[in-house]
This record gives sequence, structure tokens and C-alpha cells, in this order.
Amino acid sequence: MGDIDFRGLGQDAALLIERLGTHPTPDFHRDFVERMGGAGDPDRARRAIETLVAAGLLTPGGADRYHMEPSVHRDADRRSRVTRGGRLSGVAGWYLRRMAAVDLATVERPRWGRIFATADVRDQLFPGAEQALTAMDPDRANIAPLMRTLFAEGEYGRAYQLGETLHGYYRARGRHDEWIVCLGLALAAAVSQDSRVAAARMHLELAAAHRARGWFDDLTAMTHLRRAHHLATTADPPHRPTADQAREALATLTEPGSRRGVR
Repeated sequence: MGDIDFRGLGQDAALLIERLGTHPTPDFHRDFVERMGGAGDPDRARRAIETLVAAGLLTPGGADRYHMEPSVHRDADRRSRVTRGGRLSGVAGWYLRRMAAVDLATVERPRWGRIFATADVRDQLFPGAEQALTAMDPDRANIAPLMRTLFAEGEYGRAYQLGETLHGYYRARGRHDEWIVCLGLALAAAVSQDSRVAAARMHLELAAAHRARGWFDDLTAMTHLRRAHHLATTADPPHRPTADQAREALATLTEPGSRRGVR
């Protein structure tokens, strides 16, 4: 398929396809597509989606999924880079809310960030952990590319916020290597933005990921915990909850045979 005639689609449909172009892959959750269209108006979103489907630019793909041909997706991505600044806000916001809701459903742990208390996250709480994990599975492959794009385009705040939300899903699904890679980028984002608290949180999460991977990673985990404690205590003002978490986790690692207790 050749270049898309954006002018012939109408304003809402053209804007929707540009926003879909910012998504890491050409496979989308229905809720994502609906939220990207219509400027918050469900009727306008529905009409925009119908326009793209009728034009053969978007295809329903099973339960709660839509698909776009890769060539169309690449063209939409190129268009979004030309026409708009802040082009990643929609896709980043959707994944932040989704991952935060999954995290809340799957693990009890101290958290950092207002995202966990927002109405959008609370409204989509899942009935249980397995339902949350299963709902997220089809979109897991988008997280690492999204994190790379956020970092590459200087969206540092969104990158480390996303890093904070990954804990529940990645730990439960045992995807430790992928988790660690994502958190490494989130940490680099926090350092780039000179946020000591965010960097402390990412070190804390990296420690959790290394510990979850196995006992052979305990020394690496200890290094991250010490760094988290230092950054949290020297932040202005100090972030006591993170410092306390790091100290408590270090205590469990320095006690022989006591790996349990750190989530």
C-alpha cells in the first residue's frame, strides 16, 4: 500500500491513525484504539475507527484487538513525527495506566508515583491477579520497545514512571531479563533528568528484579540496594520510604538463608 492520503480521511480519522503510528507495533488493544480517537468523545472515536476500517487501514483482529499492515503503520509513524510534538503522550499514558492497574492486582508492595492513585487506573482494576496478567499478555511485547523509544526521544519522566509499574507483571511472568533491560533504561532516564529519587526507585526495582532472577544475582542486588539507599537519603528532601525499603531489603540479604521477604 502506498502513502496514506491523510487529507481524505477527515480530521478525526487522520489524527487517530497518526496516534496509532506512535504505538511500538501494528497490533493494538481495542481500548487503546478507542482512547486514541475522538478527543475523548466516544462517538467521534467510533466514527474515526469505522472510517479507518472502511478504508482498509485498520482491521479487527479477534477479541479486543485491532491490526494494521506494517507498511501502513510505518507511514503513520512517519506522519506523526512530522506533524506533532509530544507524540508519545497517548501511547505512554495508556501503558502507564494499564501496567499500574496490573501491578496493583498482582503484588502487595510499597509504590512510588501518583499514577497508582489516578481515577483511570482505579477504574480498570482487575478482579484478580491471573485476569490482570492474562489481559496484559498480548501487549507485553510492546513494553521494551516503548521504553527504548521514550528514552531515545527524551521522555525521561514517562520512562522512569513506566519502570515503577513493571514489577507485578514481569515478576509474576518470570521475564527477569526483559525487566532488567527496561529498568536499565528507566534508570538512565532518571539520571538524565537528574532525579535522585527516581534513580533510587529504579535501583530498588533493579534489586528486586535481580533477586527474583535467582540467588546468583544477590551481589548485584546488594549493589543496587546500597545505591538506592544512598540516593534516597541524600535527595533534597530525603525520600525516607525508599531509604527504609532499601535498608530492610539489605538486611534480608545479609542474613544467611533469609532470601524470603522481598517482593
